[in-house]
Amino acid sequence: MSRFEVSHVTQKYDNDIKLHAVQLALEGHEPASEIARDLRISVKTLYGWMAKSGT
Repeated sequence: MSRFEVSHVTQKYDNDIKLHAVQLALEGHEPASEIARDLRISVKTLYGWMAKSGT
């Protein structure tokens, strides 16, 4: 791979982690950006999980 190519690694998360993250976001004690940062995921990923959970 040359230095100009970007490697994309897809991280898999189990459902317990996803549910925990969504639950934290719905509680509203911290902004979604802080929750995502603390869990080392992107905000986009967190919002995606929330959308898929129906919230």
